[in-house]
Amino acid sequence: MSRTATKSRQSSSATTTRRAPSSRRSPAPKRRPIPTPAPTKRVIKARTSKRRTMPIWYSQLTSAVFQVLFVTFLVFITSSIVGNALLESARKERIQLQERASWATNEISMIRRSVDESTNLREIEKFATSLGMVRSGHQVVPQTLIAGSAKISDSPTSQVPGETIFANAR
Repeated sequence: MSRTATKSRQSSSATTTRRAPSSRRSPAPKRRPIPTPAPTKRVIKARTSKRRTMPIWYSQLTSAVFQVLFVTFLVFITSSIVGNALLESARKERIQLQERASWATNEISMIRRSVDESTNLREIEKFATSLGMVRSGHQVVPQTLIAGSAKISDSPTSQVPGETIFANAR
């Protein structure tokens, strides 16, 4: 056996024997056992990454940025809710104002009709005759005065310029 063969045998067996150095005097070399350590299982350590330590200013900066973002988010949500509430109240107010405007428009039209009716010449004449007034320059028929409504004759007598249209007949 050669030396390389012996070495390969040594690595494969747990305990191997080694040949003693050969001497020319002895025909067969003596073998004596050489203790070799038994192969042990190699424990492979798990890879651990070296954790870099961040500078303290970096963590403070990150914390401050997150705090600002959080406060900004809260302000945005709050302002959105408040804005929607104000918008809704403005919408309700607009509806109330439109109702009031339509009511006021109806009231104004009723007042205009009333004013138009009261400024009508025939209505004025009816009102004046109901109070016993007569148009100046016209004669009042006595029979109608007794009946309660004065009848104005259409024949004008003398009408002085600047004189009022009605004179009190009482």
